[in-house]
Amino acid sequence: MADSIEGVREYYAGRSVFITGATGYLGKVFDRLKKEQSSALSKIVLITGNVSEPGLGINPDDVAKLTNEVSVIIHNAATIRFTEPLKEMLKLAKEMKNLEAFVHISTAYSNCDRKKIDEILYQQRLTPDQLISATSENVYVPIYKLRNLACNNPYTYTFTKAIGELLLQDEKGDIPAAIVRPSIIVSSYADPIPGWIDGLAGANGAFAVQGLGILRTMGGCYGNIGDLVPVDMTANCSIVAGWMVANQKPKDVYIVNMTSGQLKPITWGSNFEYWKEQEYKYPCKNVVRPPTSQLFAPNKWLKNLYQIIDHYIPGLVFDALARITGHAPRYCQTLKSFGKFVGLLEYFTTNEWHFTNANLRAMYAALTHNEKMVAIHVYLAIYTKYTLIESLGLCV
Repeated sequence: MADSIEGVREYYAGRSVFITGATGYLGKVFDRLKKEQSSALSKIVLITGNVSEPGLGINPDDVAKLTNEVSVIIHNAATIRFTEPLKEMLKLAKEMKNLEAFVHISTAYSNCDRKKIDEILYQQRLTPDQLISATSENVYVPIYKLRNLACNNPYTYTFTKAIGELLLQDEKGDIPAAIVRPSIIVSSYADPIPGWIDGLAGANGAFAVQGLGILRTMGGCYGNIGDLVPVDMTANCSIVAGWMVANQKPKDVYIVNMTSGQLKPITWGSNFEYWKEQEYKYPCKNVVRPPTSQLFAPNKWLKNLYQIIDHYIPGLVFDALARITGHAPRYCQTLKSFGKFVGLLEYFTTNEWHFTNANLRAMYAALTHNEKMVAIHVYLAIYTKYTLIESLGLCV
């Protein structure tokens, strides 16, 4: 990239950015602005909308404001109903007079039926229009059935993300666009505060109940790479991606694999050892049992056996003691509540992928020294410090 191109901070100065999904996990990283630069709140305009509704649920006055003022869209909103949201967003984007970049947040596992995933689009046996037609109100076919017919992608979420990427390429027209594909998003490195998480879904939930001593075993391979990225680094990556495509104006979608496994490979075994060390130094407030020293079971047979021995039998005993002492029995219910998240995570702890990162590296190389210090890769060089931050954030 030419040296004369303005930096990220200079580019965004005076421009309007439309962020969808700002109430979600990734979107809330931007909340630090409220605390540290309260004077900047006057620059924030709240737009009421719902991506599941026609026209995105945005009223005409707000549509006019968006079409006249927005320069960059960071599309992070998601819905369990695939049909029209991304297509509607692109329709709105094409009406924006000053739009210079469209950034779509996908997932690194959108094509997880492949073991090597490059920063390119992968064609599917089902086109975006076919999926939209098949899931319309008039002709409805459950997405999971379409997924099973179309590919080996194991989850509806990752399958629809793969289709969404193709839809963006097909429908974007001349809009410079980027797709950011984060791997497993975990607690923050710095923003809004170190170790911040919003709820205990997904990987964060599994790590939390493991620290409480409740989760004793799950499927996984200690030798596989655990590809984790902090939520604030993912938010930073989306901001930089917008700047990148606004300046380069690529004809095709610019795809960024926001992953850590090939840059700083850390196995699940090493991750677990780091977490275990920090958990004993800084135990959770409501710890039930000391965290297990062996978390991953190498096969389903052993996992089921360990669950009976170390989950269900102790759970029944703890709940019985709770009833006897006049307390609410919660152990088995907690196991059941987090079982869904743990079950989803097991697919990623038992498998391994190779993600290429040429575009991510190129973005990083294009930043100034000061921008690099707050942007994408900071935590990679000081991973042990990050595990301490993460552990403190998960203390509950």
